[in-house]
Amino acid sequence: MTVAFTQSLTIFAQSVGDIVGRAVSATGAATRTRTGAGRARAGAAHPIAKPAAKRAHRNRAAPAAVLLARGKVSDMSALPDVSQANFQSEVLASGQPVLVDFWADWCGPCKMLAPVVEKVAQAYAGRIRFVKLDTDQSPGLAGEYHVSGIPCLILFKNGQAIDRVVGFVPEKTITSMLDKHLAAA
Repeated sequence: MTVAFTQSLTIFAQSVGDIVGRAVSATGAATRTRTGAGRARAGAAHPIAKPAAKRAHRNRAAPAAVLLARGKVSDMSALPDVSQANFQSEVLASGQPVLVDFWADWCGPCKMLAPVVEKVAQAYAGRIRFVKLDTDQSPGLAGEYHVSGIPCLILFKNGQAIDRVVGFVPEKTITSMLDKHLAAA
């Protein structure tokens, strides 16, 4: 057999290893193979059963609640919610700058960014107001402010959107944007 054919046969056999149970290595020797799910089913007797069990479940939906520092549980973040109904009074008519976190419950990067935004909110308490807006609940506002990707942080000042950051970003990126506009005030 040619090397390419042997490698193709090995890949095929490994992909159906739970069904077939035997594979042929690149050298042609018979070997016993199992996929991650197969190792997970093999139980604790298998030396790598625990990591395999974790990998077998990695695509399962995560619980909606997020455990925060000091045992606090949150569905997204501790930031106050705004919606279409109160956006005018809470954001546009605010006397101080407001950073709005446009997010959605199904968005993984949004959930990753939430603790970062909360940390920044604590550092800027009193100087900038922080709120969150669920784009699934208020799609009109997301469209009005041209939010095409989430998470999206938009800084409002005097009723106008003056800057934005899109996607999961480090804390330094958020603080740099805020510092730039606080210094200009």
